[in-house]
Amino acid sequence: MKTLRQLLLTASIFAISSVASAIVMPTTPIVGGIAFSSETNAYWTSVDSLWNSTTLAASTGISFTAGDNGFDQNVVEGTGSFAGTENTGVDFFDFQFSPLASGTPLWSFNYSGLTYSFTMNSVTTLVKGTSTILLEGNGFMSIDGYADTYGNWDFSGNRFSFSSSAVPEPGLALLLGVGLIGFGVSRKLRKTA
Repeated sequence: MKTLRQLLLTASIFAISSVASAIVMPTTPIVGGIAFSSETNAYWTSVDSLWNSTTLAASTGISFTAGDNGFDQNVVEGTGSFAGTENTGVDFFDFQFSPLASGTPLWSFNYSGLTYSFTMNSVTTLVKGTSTILLEGNGFMSIDGYADTYGNWDFSGNRFSFSSSAVPEPGLALLLGVGLIGFGVSRKLRKTA
C-alpha cells in the first residue's frame, strides 16, 4: 500500500510539474493565414537532386533567387497572428521536395521585432508539368512569443500560402486533473493505512 501511495504521489508531482513547465512556455497558438508573392525581379528555378537547373517535369527541388530589394517574396496578405505584416520582405530557403526531409525550413522574416518562420514536415506534389508546379503539405509555423502551431501550406508558381489548423490543447487541463486526482487518492490511501 505504501508503494502504491508513493507511486501515486510521484505521478501527481510529475503531472503538476509538467503543467507548470508548460505554463512558462508560450501557449498561445498562431491563428490565421499568410500569403506571399514574388518580389520584383525575384524568381525561383526548378532543380534536380544535384541542384542543377532542370525542367519542371523533372524537378525534385526549388532554388530561389532574391529580387531587387534582396528578398525572395513579399507578404501580400496576413490575417490573425499575421495581421499587419503586409509588404514585408521574406527570405525563402532552397529545398528538395522529392524526397523532403522532415523539419526542412522554408522561409523566415522579421517584423516589429518578432521572427516569423515556417518548417515543412511533408509535401505532396499535386501538379508538376512543363510550365506549372503545385505543391502542398503541412508543417510548423513559429512566431516569437507564440506556441509553434501546426498548419497547411501550398506553393503554386509564384505564390505561397499558409493557414494554421490550431486546435485548443486539452492536454494541460488533463495533466492538472490527473495530478490533483493522484494527490487525492494518495491522501485517501494514507488515511486508510
